[in-house]
Amino acid sequence: MNSNILALFIPWLYTLVTRCDNSVKKVLDYILLNDVIPSLILLYFIFKPSIIFIVIAAILVYTYRQLLYEVGYIVNDLIALREKDKGTMRFNVQLIREYLPYAIVMRSILAVAIIYTSYFFKITYNILLLALYTLLLIAVFIVHNLVTDTYFRIGTYTALQYIRYTPMIFTIFAKFPEALLYILLITPFVYRRSVKYVARKVFGSEQLYNSPSFDLSIHLMTALIIISILIQVPGYIEIIVVTVLMTIAVAFYLVIRKYLRS
Repeated sequence: MNSNILALFIPWLYTLVTRCDNSVKKVLDYILLNDVIPSLILLYFIFKPSIIFIVIAAILVYTYRQLLYEVGYIVNDLIALREKDKGTMRFNVQLIREYLPYAIVMRSILAVAIIYTSYFFKITYNILLLALYTLLLIAVFIVHNLVTDTYFRIGTYTALQYIRYTPMIFTIFAKFPEALLYILLITPFVYRRSVKYVARKVFGSEQLYNSPSFDLSIHLMTALIIISILIQVPGYIEIIVVTVLMTIAVAFYLVIRKYLRS
């Protein structure tokens, strides 16, 4: 069995092959520009767990998330390849169609194993919550792929990103106010992906946002949220919410104005 086929079965490998071009640097960027590091920082400062617990939690929770989310990648690639009626350098329609059922079975077995392992290590105290996370992710993904209206898909895409970035809410941060803090923490990452999606689908290009400055602004927003949480500024939740919403509103205004003038 070659590496292309193995990528359909092994979590993270499909992302490495199809989204990161087999580049270790891009894999690190994929991790650092997403929610993993900020989530672990929040986990450490709120619960003060051991480093071993943090490592085990990160491996189990994010591997579980990737197991599910990569199925979406595979299905999306299958649809794209079928519409183009040709394969890519690494995958083709026949290859995915032939092995996808077996890949789903294997990934389901691994997902169940991770759920029970997480319960054993007390990373999750309620298996039903992880089951709910799975159902939500699958349901929103199906709706997103069934609808064709661009603006409706913006909403489902944003919802999908929130679900994608919140596996910790269904495991460790399952109670208020930790869950709210976690949602606030990952909002900049959802915003980053949603803005690029809008630029690509509505305006036909996301070039404006493929710049270090845009990604840096997202990291700055995340850092400010973490700092506000750690130092417990009076009324910090309201301040964070208002700041994030104002930033989003201003950014969308600038985008729309730029494209209306072009």
